[in-house]
Amino acid sequence: MIKAEFIKKMKQSNVSKDAEKTIARLKEVWKGLSKAQREQVLDFSGVTKFAIERSYKVGALSAKVVVAIAQVAEIYPQYLTGESDEKTVSGDLTAIVTDFLKELGYKVGKKDIIVGPQQKTPTQGFVCDDEHPTPTPFVPLKDEAGIEFIEEDYEITDLGMITMMAEEVSALLNQGALKKVETLSETETGVLLHSLRIQADFSDYKKAQFELVKYLLLL
Repeated sequence: MIKAEFIKKMKQSNVSKDAEKTIARLKEVWKGLSKAQREQVLDFSGVTKFAIERSYKVGALSAKVVVAIAQVAEIYPQYLTGESDEKTVSGDLTAIVTDFLKELGYKVGKKDIIVGPQQKTPTQGFVCDDEHPTPTPFVPLKDEAGIEFIEEDYEITDLGMITMMAEEVSALLNQGALKKVETLSETETGVLLHSLRIQADFSDYKKAQFELVKYLLLL
């Protein structure tokens, strides 16, 4: 496995080759992960859940997200980018991910790889970080009725989180979208903020966006 400290240093630039496939596949894989697995992905990549959900809405994602999800879900990175229709890995996952990163221009050394047996449970997946080089198996969490966990509320707790969210959103916007944002009039901006405020009453996702805007305005 590639270490989290290496993954977190990767660029935020979009590596998707097919936006439509990325939208469908990223959403499919992310929704299929248990809560514990999703937390693993966030720990490995250093991005927020907000960023990943934004990625499968626009069809753009960074290498750090691709690698983190590929390692946790044990799938080919190219499946998420739309380069290949092959999904489940049957061979050496670390070698596959390493080759994928080399194609993107990253140099992966021995110090960037966690060496050790991958102890898996019947559900696939494992817990692994820099402090525990040998992966520890986990049992997926479910509620008493055996139903998958409902998404928890979005929370913005500090300036670091706000800055990260802003950078992630900016990295997903193309030049045309950025230019449009820069040319919005005062009236148009006001209408958008008012609309977002109303939507925030009905959606945790929109609430997080609205809170982000408020914090940015107060900086």
